[in-house]
Amino acid sequence: MNYNLLQNCNITTEKFTNKQKINKTMKREEFNKIMKQSFGDKVVNIPGEDETMVVTIQQRSVYHKFAEIEINIPNYISEDEIVDYIHDNEDQWVDKIDHKINESKFVFGTGLYDIEGMEDAESDSEWRYDCKDLKTGGHL
Repeated sequence: MNYNLLQNCNITTEKFTNKQKINKTMKREEFNKIMKQSFGDKVVNIPGEDETMVVTIQQRSVYHKFAEIEINIPNYISEDEIVDYIHDNEDQWVDKIDHKINESKFVFGTGLYDIEGMEDAESDSEWRYDCKDLKTGGHL
C-alpha cells in the first residue's frame, strides 16, 4: 500500500464526547506505527527526501582508432630481417601513419580481434606488420 500522500496530510479525528473535530498533525513515526498496526506487512514505507542518500552512477566507455599504411621494402630483405628494417627506417613511414591515425574516426569498443593479429589486451597501443609476399607478419 502506498501511503506516501497521506503522510503529508493532517489527520482529522472526531471526538464523540463533545462532537467537535480535532485537527492533529501526526509525526511520521506515529503514522507509520498506526499504518503497520492496521495493515501489517502490506505497508511499504516510501522515504521522504530527508531520508534518502545519494548514489553515483558511472560509466566508462572505450573507443579506439585504427590506421594502416603500406610501405615498399627491398625484395632482398628476408622474413627474419623485416622487423629490423621497419625499425631502422621508421623516418620513412612514422609521420604518414601518425597523420592517418589522427584522421581516422573513433570506433566504440577495444578493437581487439577486429583485425587479425590485433589481440594484445594488455597493451594501450598495438603495432603490427603484414607482408603478403612472404606470408608473414607480427608485432613491432
